[in-house]
Amino acid sequence: MSELVCYIERAERGMLPVRLRLLSTRVDESWAFPEVLADDRAALQRGLGESADWLAGRLKAHGRAGLGAIVLDADGTRCAWVSTASHDSDAIGAQLRQAAEPVSDEDAAHAVGSTPQLSLGPDARISGSTTYQPMGGAVAAARPGLLARTQSHAPPPRRRVGVAAIPDATIRLLLDELDARGVDVARIVTVWQAIAEAFDPPSSHGADGLAASSGATAAQVCVQPGEGRLLWSWSRKGEPIAAGSFRLPRGYPTAEGPSGVALGTPALARLASEWIAWSTQLGASPARVRVLLPAAVWQDGSSLGERVAAVWPSATADIGFDDDPLGVALSRFADGLADPRVEDTGRATIGALQTRPGRQHRSMYRWGAIAISIAAGVMGVAAFVVHGAAAGARTKAADNREEWRAEAAELMPSINDGPFGAVDARAVQDMQDQLDAIRRAVAPVAVTPEKPILRELETLALIVGNPDYTLEKIELSSIAVTIEIVVPDTAAYEELVASLEGIAGSSVRVWSKTPTPRPNGIRASLVGQWDSGARAVPPGGA
Repeated sequence: MSELVCYIERAERGMLPVRLRLLSTRVDESWAFPEVLADDRAALQRGLGESADWLAGRLKAHGRAGLGAIVLDADGTRCAWVSTASHDSDAIGAQLRQAAEPVSDEDAAHAVGSTPQLSLGPDARISGSTTYQPMGGAVAAARPGLLARTQSHAPPPRRRVGVAAIPDATIRLLLDELDARGVDVARIVTVWQAIAEAFDPPSSHGADGLAASSGATAAQVCVQPGEGRLLWSWSRKGEPIAAGSFRLPRGYPTAEGPSGVALGTPALARLASEWIAWSTQLGASPARVRVLLPAAVWQDGSSLGERVAAVWPSATADIGFDDDPLGVALSRFADGLADPRVEDTGRATIGALQTRPGRQHRSMYRWGAIAISIAAGVMGVAAFVVHGAAAGARTKAADNREEWRAEAAELMPSINDGPFGAVDARAVQDMQDQLDAIRRAVAPVAVTPEKPILRELETLALIVGNPDYTLEKIELSSIAVTIEIVVPDTAAYEELVASLEGIAGSSVRVWSKTPTPRPNGIRASLVGQWDSGARAVPPGGA
């Protein structure tokens, strides 16, 4: 089942709604907006309320909870290309406004960087009255590369991007009215986006998706006889990359009388010139052209097919005739909204209008405020409980202090004397000093035993008495043992050292060795350290 879409026709440079048209594959209903002046705010607000009531009533009658999309007409919308390094709509809008009113010659030369600049009407100076919508999924798809270059501290390159300046102040008010009546709007798009998706759907399945699946550029042309306008767009995978519109002449004389709108060779020549300009700027060229118009609109003696083929000779041309071309396109667009093969995240939309805060946002804010209030209340209760527990802890600590002070005063009455007697740290230190003094009085005394000098001399004599050694000095004191001896060669020196370090029953544990070569052998200076053993003797003992 297809969705319902609402097409809004506007006047006064897009500031005043004229007619609302509700369409789907089976529904086509219209509602005329009350005649009001653009500067009559009260009447305009009443008219918007009435239009919202009509939409809500028709949706309820058709059993729908909301609109599949709102489609804005081309009145007051200007499309052109700009050279920019950003794909953000706010940044592009600021760039265009700076280009429209440059502060200096340098700003005028570098603000947009491409010609023709997008001409802005006087309404664009009103804050929030105009949305600047960049076009082109292919350009957006290249942004990860731009991000990588930005992260490498290189400035992102500037590129040509199609931009639509959409006057939407009245549409914002209408969205607020619909939101107040509980009407959800899934998407908000321009008529170019609707035509592009109708004839070049994002889905890659089926014949209509052939150009999309190959990534080729497709062109759509639609003639609106009622508004007397020719609409065209270039798209890739259902997203416009370029768009435009212009008025067609009225009252073209025929045999039956003057017609409403006339499409002839001059209009197609103008279309070709616009396409050449866009192709030069964007580096794109349509591979397929679809034209939809009433049969009576073509007012030229030559063949329409030949003229359309001459507009862009390299493209395949498809021509369809219908008395209501826009109705056919919007019906196809509504039918495509229910296509399960296309994800909603892949569909283009007017971001500034789509993200406008509504009742869901207000509900989220309210529930968020309530949650924060509840959390604050819980934290307040927890703080009160903690404060009460802290007061109880302080009371218990004071009682414990009084108890240990009383017990300490019985053992040491002097801890409360003097100006620092009431200080707990000083009292604890005094008690610790007295306890240390008592421990020192009853602690055993460590007595260092006498060194076994005679026994060690007898032990060393067994080694140094070798007839091959020449003993020059041996000295044993309470500090160390010193030996100076001459051995015949290195092997004897190593044997001497091994004997000293491995001798059994020796009280010398560590030997420091200093060998010095001599003509008659090696002079060894050996210094040994006594074993530092000690025994504990109680005070007064031997």
